[in-house]
Amino acid sequence: INNLGDVYERMGRYEEALDLYRRTTRAGPNVISGYVNLASAARTLGLHPLADSALTVMVERFPPGPSQAITDASNAYYAGDIARLEEIATRWATGPISDRGGRAGGRQWLAGVAGMRGRAGQAMVLADSATRLYMEDEAFSWAYSTVTSLVHSAWASNPETALPYLEPLLEEFRGAEILRAAPRFTHGVLGLFATGYALAGDLDEARALLASMDSLSALIEFEPAGMAEHARAVVALAEDRPEASLQHLERARAAEYGLLHDYSRLLLGDVNVALGRLPEAAAEYETVAGTLGLSFEDARSHPPLQPVAHERLGRLYLVLGDTTAALTHLAAFVELWSDADPELQPRVQEAQSTLQEILAQRG
Repeated sequence: INNLGDVYERMGRYEEALDLYRRTTRAGPNVISGYVNLASAARTLGLHPLADSALTVMVERFPPGPSQAITDASNAYYAGDIARLEEIATRWATGPISDRGGRAGGRQWLAGVAGMRGRAGQAMVLADSATRLYMEDEAFSWAYSTVTSLVHSAWASNPETALPYLEPLLEEFRGAEILRAAPRFTHGVLGLFATGYALAGDLDEARALLASMDSLSALIEFEPAGMAEHARAVVALAEDRPEASLQHLERARAAEYGLLHDYSRLLLGDVNVALGRLPEAAAEYETVAGTLGLSFEDARSHPPLQPVAHERLGRLYLVLGDTTAALTHLAAFVELWSDADPELQPRVQEAQSTLQEILAQRG
């Protein structure tokens, strides 16, 4: 029942997923995943009281652990309560040294908040630290998520700044035993790093990683996820081939059961801009500017992308002639990045100047 709910949630059939997760908690009241997933689907549908109830029951029934840290923080983020999110994340990040998973989860959320506020350097240090803690705990799937947080923070600010982190982390993943035993996971990991290198402008390394992924697919039969196609989409757009990039993103969607993750949706907005499809680009950026509609696995790495979506939307709506929407999104971007790193402040100042110009023209 729970796994069927997972599939429905990935397909965007959230009401059906929610019904199945309710049934999961009734059938297995002592299994934590039911409460985690119930909160996920409820938040996505904007049913915050229901999500809060699921969280309350989960906290009462289960001892503290990484799942609880992630769910508690995700609930706060979905509800837009960033102060509570930081409180939760700080508590977990500074917990017992023996609890590497909890400390890593807390640091990942703190990295997300730092990235959302334009403090990219701090965000990448925290995401790198969280990744290493998860690797020590052999929690490789969660380590994958923290590398995603690192890549997103760099993408939102200056993608090249991710390069000093990517190479050593890639070598650590390659040395992990699980990568020799789980080809599908290995394929996804290589695709994530290929995406990071492509975003940072190192297309040669991205292509080399994609070639390794193709070799793996040829040697072992498995069903790959969509990260390879996403990486190819980044490469194609960097090569000024937006039509090819769009095709790769559609293949990524098919490989993920119809789901486009938040990073794919931001990229799809960029592709539509390159193709001159500005209303379509705005629609994609709008889905990234908020939090509802995210899956929980996206929520942990989403925060740095939110202000970037607001920034892109502000510029795009000016071109489309919708100054009211432009004001809304540029103001949101300026507020989120008011304390951004010094090297990012010119983007904030430019947005602020545009806001003032629009207001002056309105009289």
